[in-house]
Amino acid sequence: MFLHNNNKRAKITRRAIFLSLLLTVPFLSVFSRLYFLQIVSAKRYKRLSDKNSLSNKVILPQRGKILDRTGKIIAFNERVFRLNIIPEQTKDINAVLEKVNQLIGIADFEMVKIKKRIKESPSFYSVSIKDIITFKQAAIIEFNIPSLPGVYVDVGLERKYPFKDIGSHLLGYVSSVSKENLYKYKDPMFKIPGFKIGKRGLEEYLNFKLIGKSGMKQLEVNATGRAVKKVAEYEAKDGQDTQITLDYEIQGLVKDKLKDYAGSLVLMNANNGEVLAAVSNPSFDVNDFVNGINEKKWKALLENPKRPLLNRALNGQYSPASTFKMIVALAALAENEVDEDFKVTCTGKIKLGRRFFHCWRLRGHGAMNMKQAIASSCDIYFYELGKRLGIDKIAKYARMFGLGESLDFELFNVKGIVPTRAWKRIRTKTRWQGGDDLVASIGQGYLLSTPLQMAVMTARLGTGKKVVPTIRTGQNLEFEDLDINKSKLKIVQDGMDMVVNNQRYGTAFYRRSRKYRIWGKTGTAQVVSKRFDKHTKLKDIPYEQRTNALYVAYFNNGNTPLALSLVLEHAGSGSKAAGIANKLLDQIIPIIEKHNLELIKIEKKDS
Repeated sequence: MFLHNNNKRAKITRRAIFLSLLLTVPFLSVFSRLYFLQIVSAKRYKRLSDKNSLSNKVILPQRGKILDRTGKIIAFNERVFRLNIIPEQTKDINAVLEKVNQLIGIADFEMVKIKKRIKESPSFYSVSIKDIITFKQAAIIEFNIPSLPGVYVDVGLERKYPFKDIGSHLLGYVSSVSKENLYKYKDPMFKIPGFKIGKRGLEEYLNFKLIGKSGMKQLEVNATGRAVKKVAEYEAKDGQDTQITLDYEIQGLVKDKLKDYAGSLVLMNANNGEVLAAVSNPSFDVNDFVNGINEKKWKALLENPKRPLLNRALNGQYSPASTFKMIVALAALAENEVDEDFKVTCTGKIKLGRRFFHCWRLRGHGAMNMKQAIASSCDIYFYELGKRLGIDKIAKYARMFGLGESLDFELFNVKGIVPTRAWKRIRTKTRWQGGDDLVASIGQGYLLSTPLQMAVMTARLGTGKKVVPTIRTGQNLEFEDLDINKSKLKIVQDGMDMVVNNQRYGTAFYRRSRKYRIWGKTGTAQVVSKRFDKHTKLKDIPYEQRTNALYVAYFNNGNTPLALSLVLEHAGSGSKAAGIANKLLDQIIPIIEKHNLELIKIEKKDS
């Protein structure tokens, strides 16, 4: 009996132990899992929880303003409402977009672009539906937000250019971020729909200075995605305001004066290289490009035969014509080929081989020394200098004075062409001929230069220094002397003075300023080989065959010496350009003097 009871008790004990183990193992498994989840992985799941309940919103910086040299604001930001969508937050993109269309209207071509942007972007990226919507449209969308999953309205900044088409080629514009930009820039603000960066001109060149750095706002959101509390905020750093050397009062004055012409004017402070005006006409309204120019306007710009998109000041290439004669004269003096008293008798033509080369004055100028030849722009005199020098020596001095090279300027500018014997052999596979020397000596043939280069050339001729242009204020540039004898440079300067102020010889005498003593040089550039009878009226010549009118000028008032170049396409003779430029200088010089005084007063007040 005792043994039986013991056996029974042992069986029960074994069964209890077995059942205990059976219950304990799962319990321990659950307990260990809970311990892992609540203790070991607590921080990880807290982060996951934060991701679900916290939303990070990028805070955009204000893009810096651009101001002219007198403080006029020429580019600024204006707050606007924008409409965006996050594709992953909606199950039916097409239905949502159609609802938006019903509420505020979306043009068919815009809808195509929106769907393309959505398709090309990650589903968690915000995509712009409209870069600008009105206050009324924003209110309508907000009222209907519950039925528009993924859609939201925010406040953005729209770049504005109050002077529209004045200075547009240099100023440039901002536009939407491209795929290439996204790879290049890592700041999260570049992924914000509607965010824009500089794409042309100064807006592009100054981008890193103007753009600033983004901030971040961390928001707690509820299940519907509504923000309920601000958790943290890191302020954005706005871009820097930037002042440039252009004077927009002068820009506007010149733009209005050239409204009937295709051409360009560049005005520089020859003392420090500051570009005070750089007008290219015709131009365009930069505001049209900020949100993407419409097809009609774009087509009109492309089809305009006067090419308004071309930045003529920096990239328009023209034969310098007789404005180049000063370089040839200086080269001949510097190389000791002639002195200032060297004379040539102009009979109106010269023969080289079997070919005759004519002077612009068919009956000739008679006997001329160097200053007289510069003043009257005698072609025969410079043909003679060209024969003595040859193109390679001429090219050396052309480059010394800023031609044939891309200038060290903040914005892209073409280098033009200053040919040499080697250049022609490589470019055309032909030899340089004696006739090429003669044609080059009067600034025609293969020679090409930009209005900016011609202004720099004039500044260097006026100062004897290696003047370099700049569009940034506060550079305080100092320039080294050119390797040119001062007395020989003075001969050429006297010739420039006679062009404008000598009644007997000067080609610009009757177009001179009556207020200021300005030096200058006219140029009339043939654009076709055909010669027209001198009695043929300009209006009777087809526009494309009319000569270009050129003029360069130098004015030294001590404080702000000015160098100017003007090119008027198909406008006739250089004297016409001289008349326009000298009248402009009559108005420009007082403006500069007034603004200089104002700037001096501001500097004294600040100090």
